[in-house]
Amino acid sequence: MEADVWTAGEQARLRELRLDPVRNPPQRLVALVRHFRDGGGVYRVTEAATGPVSVAKALARKVRDLTRQGKLEWVLGQEADADAPAGPVRSASMDSGGTDAEEHAEELLSFAQRLRDRVMAPAPGPWVGGGEEDGPLAMWEGTVDLSPERSIPDANEERVEAQWGIGPYDARSHPLFGALEQHLPGHRSWEALNTLERRARMFRTATDRVFARIDQTIRKRLPGAAPTDVDALARSLLLHAHYRTAAPGGGLEFSYEPQAKAEGGRVRWSLRLGQWSVGDEEEPRDLEPLRDLHRELAAAVPGWEAVSAMATASRACQDAVRAFKEALGPDLALRRSLHGTRCDLCG
Repeated sequence: MEADVWTAGEQARLRELRLDPVRNPPQRLVALVRHFRDGGGVYRVTEAATGPVSVAKALARKVRDLTRQGKLEWVLGQEADADAPAGPVRSASMDSGGTDAEEHAEELLSFAQRLRDRVMAPAPGPWVGGGEEDGPLAMWEGTVDLSPERSIPDANEERVEAQWGIGPYDARSHPLFGALEQHLPGHRSWEALNTLERRARMFRTATDRVFARIDQTIRKRLPGAAPTDVDALARSLLLHAHYRTAAPGGGLEFSYEPQAKAEGGRVRWSLRLGQWSVGDEEEPRDLEPLRDLHRELAAAVPGWEAVSAMATASRACQDAVRAFKEALGPDLALRRSLHGTRCDLCG
């Protein structure tokens, strides 16, 4: 097909495939179909601009997929066998057992961007008091929007995001983490990540020590308190101390106002301490022992030596996070590295 314009019949066929015949004249579409039929990738005809034409990613991917399905052979003057199944046209890299190298590199770039941009210094979490100093380190923000209507314009980002967990998330568990390591062998970011993980474990140890001391203090002062109330008091005080020592004027605000809740025709009273609720009493005054001890410890705990050690470990983690982000580098440097290397997935 070398004509300058599409015939009326050809325009109808393109519209059935949801391709605009005006925006995609014969010369452009023929060049794209030949490019993908011969095993070319999306990157060359989009960001690299080293292919026969330069187009938007969405169009390049659509033409690539249609070409692999055998639905655009007629553009080249070669009708596909109507009786034969329309199988995918495989690139040379796919035939060798991998995926399209350029597409794979772009997918890895999307993963590396999340690895760099979503990493965060650890804070006291559900793991506190669980004896999991050697457990997985969930140091990355999770998927923000899980709704089907979420807007992720890039197909590579969509695939990466679909496999990214709900936060806090351990990015080492992502299917692409191993591939990224292979693409960046000996990269300084891996040593930076190892340093961050070592410091994060030190923070966990320091945090567990503070939590254990708070827990013991509460049990000693309120021997009859419910275990759930002791745990909630201790966790709220730990998080308060963490934020109080992290920045001047930090910490959680507690109102200590009793909260009423009607249950079965009766009113029950509790205290709201941050994200935790403590107490289940018939009278508001019965909450006073919990309130008074919490108020006392909220003032005292941030001054403990153990909390100072926890704060030092936290600052060391923050420094390590910044070092890891810097070591992984900007997008341009990452793209260059990823397009010049290989892993088990891309051959």
